[in-house]
Amino acid sequence: TQDYIKNGRIIHIVQPKETLFSVSKKFKVTMQQIAELNHDAIDGLKIGEELIIPITSDNKDIAAEIKKLNKQKRKHDKETKSEIREEKTDTIFYNLEIPDSLKNTFSLLDSTPKIDSAAIKPHYNIAVFLPFFCAMNDTIEAHRKPSEPEKVYEKSKVALSFYRGLKAAIDTAQKMGLNASLKIYNTENSVTVTDSLLHLPEIDSVDVVIGPLFFSCLSQAVKKFKPMHKPIFVPVPQSNKILLDNENVFKIIPSDYIQIKEITRYITEKHKKDNILVINNYEGRYVQLVDIAKEEANKILHQTNDSLAQDSVKEIFFKDLKADKIALELDSTKENILIVPSVNQVFVSDLLTQLNLLDNYSITVVGTEKWKNWTNIDVNYFHKLKVHIPSAVYIDYDNPKTKKLIVQYLKNEYDEPNK
Repeated sequence: TQDYIKNGRIIHIVQPKETLFSVSKKFKVTMQQIAELNHDAIDGLKIGEELIIPITSDNKDIAAEIKKLNKQKRKHDKETKSEIREEKTDTIFYNLEIPDSLKNTFSLLDSTPKIDSAAIKPHYNIAVFLPFFCAMNDTIEAHRKPSEPEKVYEKSKVALSFYRGLKAAIDTAQKMGLNASLKIYNTENSVTVTDSLLHLPEIDSVDVVIGPLFFSCLSQAVKKFKPMHKPIFVPVPQSNKILLDNENVFKIIPSDYIQIKEITRYITEKHKKDNILVINNYEGRYVQLVDIAKEEANKILHQTNDSLAQDSVKEIFFKDLKADKIALELDSTKENILIVPSVNQVFVSDLLTQLNLLDNYSITVVGTEKWKNWTNIDVNYFHKLKVHIPSAVYIDYDNPKTKKLIVQYLKNEYDEPNK
């Protein structure tokens, strides 16, 4: 998300690895000046939060550049909105056969591995179904006063962001030798609209499908393409139900069940000789996560020939969380691995608070990906209890290619790419 100017001040969006010190240096102000306008900043910064930065004589050039970038971005957003709005067909045709003279303009990476041309088709027709909500954006624009800045409907931003990232991916694919025609269809969030798009004559010649994003629309697409054996890639989190009896549907982001299974496998293989426990807090349908964790851990423990390894994982039922009760299940001579497949924020917060009191035990806690979005848990607990959280997405911001992509994306889109 891009920084902007509001009420004569810079609004900075905190980025990964930024600190109060680094932000103060970046904007040529003191940490005290930032803290005076952002009282919580002294306790640490959170990725994505907005910081108010005063504009001074030392950083007015930075503020001017931010204004310039925002103006360019508004113009770019307007052009993008126009591009995705095709009144008759709701489609965009994007030809990947970019002329040689333009390839450097679109280039993101200097060196990309080549694909064996014999392993791919000469040409692919790719259909991408995204909810741009064009009608809603038209309504917003129609009611916008001349003095008001242009706005993009909030739910359109996911599709726009994905579309921009897709354009970057297209360039990389082009450099790898892929030749394809890409059509993007605006599904809104409507089964009716999606169904009408799926009945267009050109759809029968599609080779690869990306989306739709909403489950009801995705289900329509699966029905259409299943008899045709066309691969469908789901780029956002979705229920595993969509995979049932659909061998050509592929989820990009694994479910909670897969993540718990994999991190349990990893942690059990690493700590076979330690005290492994699975915590069950009777959490409705998430009890299945407990069963998956137990099954995976026991499978690994039963396969080992190490006489010092634990016979089987212990399942501990906790309703009343008290440190002394938890201590009865721990071993002071070993590492205590607590697998906690819970998405109940209150339960997890209480559990970590009680575990933090047990100074005589070495504890490692394994949680779920949802934990990383919680803000009410003391970060010191995460460090002290060696909390492990699976993640479907990892971005190495120190990688030179990542840095180069961000710079080039910012240059092309006037914004930083989101995850």
